[in-house]
Amino acid sequence: MTLNEFIDVKHSKKDPNFVPLFDIRIELSKNKISFDPEIPEHPNGNTVRSIINSIIADFLALGILIQRIDTGNVGDYLNELKDNFEIRDCLAEINQNLDGLEDECDKYRESFNHLEKFWTQDPQKTFEKFLEEEKEPDQVMTGEDGNEIEEEGDENNPLMDGVVTRLPKFELFDEKILELKEIKAKMQTIKNSQVIGWLNVNANP
Repeated sequence: MTLNEFIDVKHSKKDPNFVPLFDIRIELSKNKISFDPEIPEHPNGNTVRSIINSIIADFLALGILIQRIDTGNVGDYLNELKDNFEIRDCLAEINQNLDGLEDECDKYRESFNHLEKFWTQDPQKTFEKFLEEEKEPDQVMTGEDGNEIEEEGDENNPLMDGVVTRLPKFELFDEKILELKEIKAKMQTIKNSQVIGWLNVNANP
């Protein structure tokens, strides 16, 4: 019951003296936002859920250490613990609370998705795409007879290789710079830590 109260998200919100049970980190690793340790059960490492499950396993293991009295010290009480209705009810509530915690942590992780392009896209390619898509269209020149005059291109000039001869309007550069400044300002408002249920999440950049 005590463990279940500790990991009850609703209970932690109501208790003014509540202190988070664990400290974890949220960080960018290999172009993916992840918790350290992660929340759900995983066979290849310690996670928040596996730690809680290990606490439960240690508690149930007490049933092996106590010898039976009714059978002359033969056997243990492990089956009685596993079959006890109250214990099974507590285990179900613990799993339900862990599921709720996972949902809350997933929502917090998804709150960073709007910034995903900054760590999944190549900055140089993004800038080149901006220059290409937003550049001013070619001006069509016509002669006195009304026919289009073809400009001599630079594609065969080795000195012009890789040189952008037409740029976007300066207003578009200003708009993009203003947009990035606004995003930077929003990023600076992100809290360095966030309490989710009974977890304190360290979100330092």
